[in-house]
This record gives sequence, C-alpha cells and structure tokens, in this order.
Amino acid sequence: MREKTLGSKTVFRGRLLKLDVVTVDIGGVRSTREVVHHQGATAVLAQLPDDRFVLVEQYRKPVEREMLEIVAGVLDPGERPDRCARRELTEETGYSARTLTKLAVMNPSPGYTTEVLHLFYARLGSKQGRLRLYEYERVKVRYLTAGQIERLMKKGRVADGKTLAAWLLYKLKILHGNR
Repeated sequence: MREKTLGSKTVFRGRLLKLDVVTVDIGGVRSTREVVHHQGATAVLAQLPDDRFVLVEQYRKPVEREMLEIVAGVLDPGERPDRCARRELTEETGYSARTLTKLAVMNPSPGYTTEVLHLFYARLGSKQGRLRLYEYERVKVRYLTAGQIERLMKKGRVADGKTLAAWLLYKLKILHGNR
C-alpha cells in the first residue's frame, strides 16, 4: 500500500543531512513522516594478506560510546561507490585495496532515512601508508582475527549495523560462497 504525499516541509538542512516533515494520506487517514535525506555512503570489510581484518574504532556521539566498525564514509557528489570505498580505506587505515568485491546495497534504516549504503569486501596490500584523517576525525586502526571479531560480536561489543551486515555477507558470499 503506497502512501500519497500531500505536502512536505524542510525543517533542517545541515552539512550532511536534510530533514523533511512529510504529510501523507494512507487510505483516507492523514499522518506525518519525518524523512532524513542522506547522500549515501560506502562501508568496507577489509582483510590483510595475513588474514587479519582491519577495523576502526571511533567515538560516536549519538550513542555516547566508542564503536568498533568497518571503514565507512559518505559519497562525494557524483562519486562512484567503489571509488569512495577505496578512498575511505586509504584515508582511515592507510591501506590500499588490491581487490574490492561488492557485497550488497542496503537501506540501513528505511523507516526514516533515504540513505543507501554500498557494502564491500576488500583484500588489502600489506604496506600501510599514512592515514589522511580530517582534523575533526579521531580514528584508531584495530587489527583483529575472525575469531576475535566473532567473540566481540557474541559479547555485544560490535553493535554497529553495517559491520554486522558486512560480516554476515562476507561469510555467505566470500568465505562460503564457493561451496
């Protein structure tokens, strides 16, 4: 059942997001929706030649805690998702992707945002260059084995949705995909 849009008003426009309050008709009943417009992003589960994974840890203000996550970043206007993934890997970890495999395109929270997230798996080279963080970014690079990641997930220490989704897709498509 589609919702008919009756009107929309932008109530916030920021550097990254725009928030609209939308009036809709649902079979004769009026309601409102709050829609966060987002330009899209990429996220990369990255693995070194020694099979360890490269994740990042950073403080996330909305949840008031440090989060262990896969590398991610917002698409620049007109930027292809694969180029964004490669750029973010280099900026946040100093590593370059030897290979990059698309895992999925997902809508992280379709109940309130237009965000489209492109998930990738990367095999990295072994040489690490320098990080190229923005002055407002505080990112720590972390190296974990598959077993360590899964233990942290079981304990709830990895709670980021894109990281959980990418790990599951990695296991289905990359690790067990050729069976």
